[in-house]
Amino acid sequence: MKLPSDFFSINGDPFTEEEISELKRTVDSSLPEDYLEFFSLHGGGVISETYSHVQLRTNDSTALEVEATMIFGNATPIDIWENAIQLDPTWLHDWGFYFCEASNPPEDKFLINLSNEEFSIGSILYEDEGKVFQVSKDFTSFISLLINSRGKAPKAPQRRSEKFGKFFFPSKTVKNIELPNANLEH
Repeated sequence: MKLPSDFFSINGDPFTEEEISELKRTVDSSLPEDYLEFFSLHGGGVISETYSHVQLRTNDSTALEVEATMIFGNATPIDIWENAIQLDPTWLHDWGFYFCEASNPPEDKFLINLSNEEFSIGSILYEDEGKVFQVSKDFTSFISLLINSRGKAPKAPQRRSEKFGKFFFPSKTVKNIELPNANLEH
């Protein structure tokens, strides 16, 4: 599986054969081969913002914009042993493996479906406050989805200034500007 050179803003070392074997022993169910191959090649990491935004379809066919921030791997602060395996059990489901942090951790997460019969085994699921959606049929398709979303990140919403006419400001930076004793009459 080939990744663009700028896919990760920070990434760890590829997993060794010993680390792959340890990962397999640590998880009760079988992890998909494409997922394990990814680690032997790339080691996980922080996904650069260019590739992190994904648009999902929910069960009622509405669009949901989410961000995949990091694939737990082989480096601090993205260490798979700490983040995905040895977490408080309330963060995990017995049917899913938490492999990728979403934009609002720990409530939102990407999971590999290991045994939930409601979805395809091996599929990638997104969970938000107990609601679960299938993102892709497998891990490779999930990575392709991220790569193909390049540059499709939503623009910051803009708000029109009521006081100054046609100037637009990004929503996060809008401040009320008061001009003391301003006489705007000509």
